[in-house]
Amino acid sequence: MIKTNSIPKFSTGLNPIKATFNQRKRFRHKRALEGNHPIWTSAYVADDPIPERITMQDFGYPESDLARHDGRLDDTAVVTPIRLFTEEGSRLLSRVCKHLEKHAVESDFIISRRTRGGDLISPFLYNMLRDRQLLVRMSKIAGVPLLPHVVRDAAVQINYYSPESGPSKEIGKWHVDGMEYVFTILMTDPSEFTGGQFGYYFGRQDEFDNSTSREDRVKVAPLERLGDGIFARGAHIYHGVSPVESGSRMVLTLSMMSPAFVQRDPNTFSHIAADDGIIHTIPNWLRLKWPTHNPFRDYALRSGSPVITWNDIN
Repeated sequence: MIKTNSIPKFSTGLNPIKATFNQRKRFRHKRALEGNHPIWTSAYVADDPIPERITMQDFGYPESDLARHDGRLDDTAVVTPIRLFTEEGSRLLSRVCKHLEKHAVESDFIISRRTRGGDLISPFLYNMLRDRQLLVRMSKIAGVPLLPHVVRDAAVQINYYSPESGPSKEIGKWHVDGMEYVFTILMTDPSEFTGGQFGYYFGRQDEFDNSTSREDRVKVAPLERLGDGIFARGAHIYHGVSPVESGSRMVLTLSMMSPAFVQRDPNTFSHIAADDGIIHTIPNWLRLKWPTHNPFRDYALRSGSPVITWNDIN
């Protein structure tokens, strides 16, 4: 069980505004490629059964609030525990994420320490996220066609938690994401840390905001081995990570978009800028908002990925 008061809520005051003026340092590919990086292959994509999904209606959202495309309802809220990668793929991915920890930066906005834009500095992560087989599996879990998000800095983020790394506990504050379709994958064997539970609030966003007692509605994602994960509608579901009490914990977050529902993408310029600064947000924002003729094709081109349509997940 997670005590909600052990995890602070993310700030909505001046801190996000101040963060927009902090320009995150960029790393050249050569620096990230130091060391022996593995090569991605589709053989690392898992084919485990997909667990039963929890719907947005289960969370209290009325069907009238949900989007439709060609008669299909976008109503998957949470699926867990999921497996995106085989055991070997998970081990190699963990190695890559650990290698990129040297590029992590600290933040007091939502996540204490993280590496953003992982696919921009790791060929393994870049090719992984643009693998058709993986994209189809992710789309089947979410129930809608998915592509890597064109807000490139947010597409691949690695979060690091370790009580030994600083005077304050590294956490993921209670928050909702700017991203709608988010996969969070545990990249550390649970035997290597205590604490660090991923919790989500089983209810609507406004119910969390207006509630004074939340413990009975907080669920813990059952992430019990390296590579276990959770898919969640990050922009609608409050979630957070309790403090790591011993050892270290590492997770990979993959933020996706659906070309079928891009007009309802919840990202705002201010939210993205609070993570990446104004200068780096401008090209990401243009990729997201520039008009399209065929969103399935055009957003695939903008993200450098294969085209994924409803036919791929039926």
